[in-house]
Amino acid sequence: MLRLFCILVPLLALVTVASAQIHTQSKTPPLPQRVESKKVPEVKAKAQGDTRQQRVDETKYYVGSKLSNKYHLPDCKWAKKISPKNLVKFKTVAEAKKAGYVACKVCKPPTKD
Repeated sequence: MLRLFCILVPLLALVTVASAQIHTQSKTPPLPQRVESKKVPEVKAKAQGDTRQQRVDETKYYVGSKLSNKYHLPDCKWAKKISPKNLVKFKTVAEAKKAGYVACKVCKPPTKD
């Protein structure tokens, strides 16, 4: 029994060392390289001539929905979602306010004429 033990212990040690070497030698695939994103140059609104104030000045009317109490600039993302059957048009801010509407906080239409 002692002989068997003396043979198995060194053999077990060799197997353990060999398996450790195999694990350290196995290479994981390299991580993908991080690609630098191309920076898009910022285009200023003034250079394009499309400032918020110009949009407000060019607005001939404001829109609202029969189902809410907000009035918007016609190009507001929320105004574009109003169904034609629920669309209400106002010529002035005073007209919208008189009907009980308040300014949208996204497009920020003027609060005074």
